[in-house]
Amino acid sequence: MKRRRRVGFTLIELLITVTIVGILARIAIPAVSQFRLRARATNIINDLEVIRSGAFGVMADSGVWPLDAAAGTVPPEMVPYVPAGTSFTPEPGVTYDWRLTGMPGGDPGAATAAATMAMGVEATDPALSVEIERLMAGQATLITGGTIYWLLWGPTIRP
Repeated sequence: MKRRRRVGFTLIELLITVTIVGILARIAIPAVSQFRLRARATNIINDLEVIRSGAFGVMADSGVWPLDAAAGTVPPEMVPYVPAGTSFTPEPGVTYDWRLTGMPGGDPGAATAAATMAMGVEATDPALSVEIERLMAGQATLITGGTIYWLLWGPTIRP
């Protein structure tokens, strides 16, 4: 009697392999999701730093700070000071805001005691908001209406 050579895998071998791959995926997918969330939050913090640098550029050249603009809108004075194509709505559910209050005409000499100046971000994803707050730990922040502001000027802060 001739023996047949075995070609292929048995059902048991395939089931064991699929189970092992499933266990590894179950371990890896949450870690990858967390890395992606951190990367998005880090990108947002970098964008806020670009906005901050643009505001300081406006101040250095004109002697006044950029005026307040609507959320999601680059203040007109800041356009030449940020990279071309900079968007204040970088991805769906994320909006940047430039805030300047209590400083008529952007003149620091006319600032009231309660004046504030900040770059803000509003994220509709709660997990992203938490990660942004975590990355901003140690910075002066103001959270209002779902927007997290990185303060540059406030009652106890001056650039």
